[in-house]
Amino acid sequence: MYFAYIDESGNSNENDPKSQEYVLTAVIVHEMYWKTFQDACRNLKQDIWELLNESEIKEMPETFELHFKDLTNRENDYEKLKENDELWLKIVDEIYTRISWLDIDIISSIIVKDEFKKKNYTDVNKWAFTLLVERLNRFLEENHPDLDEYILLVLDTVNPEFDAQQRKHIEEFMESGTGHGWKEYPTNVIETPFFVDSHIHNGVQIADAAAYLIRRYTFHCLNRNPDAFFNKYCLKFMRKISKIFYGGTSKHKHVFNRGIKIFPHKFIIGSDFWRIFY
Repeated sequence: MYFAYIDESGNSNENDPKSQEYVLTAVIVHEMYWKTFQDACRNLKQDIWELLNESEIKEMPETFELHFKDLTNRENDYEKLKENDELWLKIVDEIYTRISWLDIDIISSIIVKDEFKKKNYTDVNKWAFTLLVERLNRFLEENHPDLDEYILLVLDTVNPEFDAQQRKHIEEFMESGTGHGWKEYPTNVIETPFFVDSHIHNGVQIADAAAYLIRRYTFHCLNRNPDAFFNKYCLKFMRKISKIFYGGTSKHKHVFNRGIKIFPHKFIIGSDFWRIFY
């Protein structure tokens, strides 16, 4: 069995001018690697905590997490970075370096919201979730065509209403298929997702780090807000983790839609976006 730890970056409000892309990302871990993965994540967090508190002897609290909104804004546990760009860069570089060492696959769906609205689509989150679930199921079909393998979705809890909506989406996929003019049934996805608090779950925190970076990398390739501090370094960080985005099996070779899906699908983002994944 596989675990797919899922988190978002941006928000699904299609009318929010401050959030032009919405990214939903899954970090895929096989059960045989689960303990190794968890140990590596805990060690990473401990090392980051020590870098943040190098002049003090403080035990890492259980609530400490790799949370990129806080890290980028330099607030809460990361407030000490406000006047220290060098340490900020060291910490973020270390996080993505260590993620690149993990035995994982990453799959992302990216909704370009201004283009999404032009095409008169609605429900950003459902589209992102649908496209992600399709690709998670295809990941299983391609890698284990002759075996009964399944994948459990582990999602960051938002609120009871939103969580219930996500469960309902999966039920619809199972009963009616995902649609788009054809019927695709995610038969390898366990129909009941597992919701967790990101504060205590390392896998979702790694998904947060990956989702945040792919969204900022999309900014970079679309030349949106090029002077933002994080955007200046996102290409460097993406080079570190680009090889762990899922690219299909050797049989299928590299098909971009397998590891990253940009929607609307006719939106042209440019060759510079894809070049880094070769």
